[in-house]
Amino acid sequence: MSGIEILDGFSADWGFSMADMAFNVTGVGLFAAQEALFNKQRIKMKFSSHLSPYAQYRQDVLGKSYMQRLLKDYNGQTYWLSTSIADFAPQSKWPKWLDVAVGYSADGMLGGKSNPTTNEQGQILPTFERQSQFYLSFDVDLEDLPAKKRWVRSVLKTLNFVKIPLPVVGFEKSRGMFFQPVYF
Repeated sequence: MSGIEILDGFSADWGFSMADMAFNVTGVGLFAAQEALFNKQRIKMKFSSHLSPYAQYRQDVLGKSYMQRLLKDYNGQTYWLSTSIADFAPQSKWPKWLDVAVGYSADGMLGGKSNPTTNEQGQILPTFERQSQFYLSFDVDLEDLPAKKRWVRSVLKTLNFVKIPLPVVGFEKSRGMFFQPVYF
């Protein structure tokens, strides 16, 4: 993700973010520390995404196609830390494949540091409150699902960076605490 952050630094619409780069470095540090301490990844970084309603206002910045929106529209992205209680309390009866996940996202962003009043075509844009969102959910650790075939284990390991859509309890400034039955 650091490569994307460096490219953002050359974009007038987004710009370089020291906080984003710090999180990229922290992610590498989390991986290295867990390998050194546990010889495995107990806390996994995961990603989920949905299409936000904001891309329609600034398609040049937030993306036109599904793949562009997946990468460019931060409003639809959520970053998760997912772990199993069984990894830290092996004597518990907690299923090894069932994780607890904490997520972070943002909402209402039409630009990098602030929301513009007009788009590239000069159209007046609605006003949106920019805010952070925090989530608590369950997750499935695909690597801990029982699979006998090697190719199935490989596929599950490859897909394990994706947070499985499940119910969430969320919090944001404008709504306070809320529940969503299925969250991507």
